[in-house]
Amino acid sequence: MDLNYVLLWFVGAACLLMCYRALCARRNGWVVAALGAAAATGVSFALWPDCGGYVGGGALAVLVVIPLFGYRFLVRLVLQQRYGAAWRLASALRWLHPADGWRELPQILRALASGEPATIAEMATRLGRSRASRTGIGRLGAVLLYRVNNQWAELRGWIETSLTPDELRHDANLIALYLRSFGELGDPNGLLAAHARLGDALESEGLALYRATCRLVALAFCGRKEAIARLFRGPLGLYPEPVQRFWLATADMALGNADAAREALRDILPGSEPLTAAGIERRLAFPLPVAEAALTAESREILSRVEGGLDQEERYGGCPSPAMGATSAVGRRAYATLALIALNLLMFAVELASGGSTDVEALLGLGALNPAAVLAGEWWRVAAALFLHFGPLHLALNMLGLLLLGPFLESAVGWGRYLVAYLAAGMGSMLLIVGLAKGGVLQDQIVVGASGSIMGIVGGTVAVFLRGWAMERARIAARRLVALVFVIAFQVVFDLATPQVSFTAHLGGALIGFAAVSLMRHRVSLAPRRGGDAAAQGDAP
Repeated sequence: MDLNYVLLWFVGAACLLMCYRALCARRNGWVVAALGAAAATGVSFALWPDCGGYVGGGALAVLVVIPLFGYRFLVRLVLQQRYGAAWRLASALRWLHPADGWRELPQILRALASGEPATIAEMATRLGRSRASRTGIGRLGAVLLYRVNNQWAELRGWIETSLTPDELRHDANLIALYLRSFGELGDPNGLLAAHARLGDALESEGLALYRATCRLVALAFCGRKEAIARLFRGPLGLYPEPVQRFWLATADMALGNADAAREALRDILPGSEPLTAAGIERRLAFPLPVAEAALTAESREILSRVEGGLDQEERYGGCPSPAMGATSAVGRRAYATLALIALNLLMFAVELASGGSTDVEALLGLGALNPAAVLAGEWWRVAAALFLHFGPLHLALNMLGLLLLGPFLESAVGWGRYLVAYLAAGMGSMLLIVGLAKGGVLQDQIVVGASGSIMGIVGGTVAVFLRGWAMERARIAARRLVALVFVIAFQVVFDLATPQVSFTAHLGGALIGFAAVSLMRHRVSLAPRRGGDAAAQGDAP
């Protein structure tokens, strides 16, 4: 197995997945980009089989990966109100992805970076009159004129008359503004009803920030200050302090604490950028009604679902960074994952010092699995083989998988149970190979690598998400469960097509990991359904 071969598989799967998601989101530009990367891969493989994967990987990076991650970073810059940096990034990205309204995006950001309401209004008027308003980003520019002028009734009217309900559902940029128009006009019941209609349109994994923003709008205008604070401790922590204080003051006003809200708003008004300043001025001029008295029984039920969605997002959506703090309410630093990676790297250094990572004799001397040797009494090889790897590519792929997948499961079940699941899946998959070799089903072979353990992490994570869906109907758990099933299916096809890869170890590891974690108590399942004190129960045995 070489890198060219791995890249061919990766590019093919990535292009297929990208096309499917882009078609569902009606983003034709991304469909063209994915097909372009697939075509480049196919042509290069036909002409130069030994480097087709490298060419395809480069095409995928230029046409899909860089624009996609660049746009996600750009969204973060906008939420941080760093409009100048966002404008420069958008100006570069539009050359890589000129479709889907990206050519108009720099105009919007340049106007916002100017800090002049008149400049924003001029740009919005121009976009509103042009063909650009037919794209999602162009429409966003068009409605900015209403927003900067605090014309929320007109903004809502423009959206409802210019877009069909289906078009609005596929325009993540406008949904939060549409919801906010109800709140600004003193209609929390209408806001929650609109959230119930449109909220599920933002369930895609790539729309997490939009989903969090819509929750923020619904919770703020309904006076749920504590839940807003949780959003600012989590996915919306990148908001500047004045914006956070604005929304907390909005919630205060909706709670009936009008005097405290006005004092906070007056304090942050000086120096606020135009859009925030416009929101503050309206809030001071038109105080919000007390939401609790206005909410109907149906609205209270919707609001409860919104808060429940936030709880589930914290517990099933958080994937803590191995080195930094966790992003979920029950997260912990991923010390066990870091320790496993360090141990694998240490053993790889020992391999290099002992004759080389592809030297079979050196690997056997260090503990590579040989079924005949294990049956002869060398059972220690079942564990030792988990920390050996055949070449740098094998090590890199396994450590990348461990880095991406390990922290969530470690956070969900605790480091002790996590290590038990990791070792049980790895050693169990090795024993399965030994048993099948003894029975004559498999040939006697040399096996090394943490792949069985890592597939055990995949299986264990499936168990966590399956429990989340079965017990709570958590949508985020269902989405991630589907993604993991896709990962397992891809791995099975890849294993069957690649003779050097142990299909038995991978499938066995996944099944053992699933079984082991299914028998464990999960921190995410033990967390309270409401409130912010999840950590109090997170360490329950």
